[in-house]
Amino acid sequence: MSSPIFFVTPDASRAVGLALLPIDLFLVTERKDYTVAWLQSQGIKTLVLSSNYNNTGKMLEDGRTVKFLSDNSKTQAPNILIFKPSDKIDLIVKRNGYKLIANQGFLNKKFEDKVSFYRLCVRYKLPIPDSMISKLGELSFWQAKEMFGLPFIVQFGRGWAGSTTFFIYDENKYLELQKKFFGTVVKFSQKIDGITVLNNACVTWDGKVLISEPAVQIAGSLFGGLEGSTFGRQWGGKLISNSQKTKIRGITQIVGSIMAREGYLGWFGLDFVISQNGKVLLSENNARLTASFSFYTQLEVLAGSDSTLLSHHIASFLREKLPTWQNQEFVGSQVSLRGDPERISYVKKSLPQGVYNENLGFCRYGVGVRDLKKASEVYIGFPQAGERLPKNSEIVSLEMNREVIDRKHNLYPETRQLSRSALSKVNCE
Repeated sequence: MSSPIFFVTPDASRAVGLALLPIDLFLVTERKDYTVAWLQSQGIKTLVLSSNYNNTGKMLEDGRTVKFLSDNSKTQAPNILIFKPSDKIDLIVKRNGYKLIANQGFLNKKFEDKVSFYRLCVRYKLPIPDSMISKLGELSFWQAKEMFGLPFIVQFGRGWAGSTTFFIYDENKYLELQKKFFGTVVKFSQKIDGITVLNNACVTWDGKVLISEPAVQIAGSLFGGLEGSTFGRQWGGKLISNSQKTKIRGITQIVGSIMAREGYLGWFGLDFVISQNGKVLLSENNARLTASFSFYTQLEVLAGSDSTLLSHHIASFLREKLPTWQNQEFVGSQVSLRGDPERISYVKKSLPQGVYNENLGFCRYGVGVRDLKKASEVYIGFPQAGERLPKNSEIVSLEMNREVIDRKHNLYPETRQLSRSALSKVNCE
């Protein structure tokens, strides 16, 4: 792919996987750190805005970004790659004559919004937990309890990292939620005891659906996080049976084909719940680049892939033909620890990002799992001192090329301890 690709993101760490691809990559980001220095050493021309927008749309509107795109687009309409679509970005792209390497906001909402995706699942008879759509105030606590048991789940259409998913254990909590959001359309559903699973997939420009192996998700509750959130994932380790994998692949193929018919292109990821009796149920659709896209791309490249899922995502919008993508099995784990969901924080003290040993001893600087040389090593992404952390943002991330979940789907104690130790080294106010 010879056309310049401009990745606009507040978080430069998301560009690490992209930097491993044979593309003409440019980066617009907000903060200078070791990752930015490494990207520049790889020949990637970078604009650092030194801003606190934490918003891709505002970054695109910045006059310095407009000039950077114009100066480096080789007389072509700049190809803008983003993490998450929005209506605002659509307007900016249209106004400036850019080409967006992402779906428009309305398509993202159609498939990612939990209310609309539920309706799609019902329409196509896809296997989902017992659920219904209603407005808060129309269904009493006792009616919901009778239908779904306790705890039952209330989900708003849009949310991030479990921030709009509520587990209702008693009437008081339900009435409090109902009073605050009276009349809002939400999804009520049964809580399924089991494990949560995800995959990554891609709709190509000619309508094919490429589907990765599934990964087991790490529950946020293991770290005292929001119930319903996930704090990482593990590929490999044979924690999912072959029959469950086949079921997941079949559901993903159906969903991807539906999305393709609606004009959707590129990367998406599905979340599943596997109940204690082994039943596979579809939960959510992340109709965009997923949180794991850069990490997953590193794992693909490390496994020797010369045609990655991310390459096919980009090619789907540029309508370019690539070598056939080969699904691969590998082992890799990622843990992401988030900050306060209710307030902005500022980092007073931290450690350098890079490769550490199992005792949190610093080995060398690095940018991701690609830098690990031993199975005992771990990449840890720390924030910089002085950095502003938005609400519910990632504080510390760990990447490993080994398993971190045991056969009972619990984190290994040493991984939990290392994660907590790493988090304790970051002092925020």
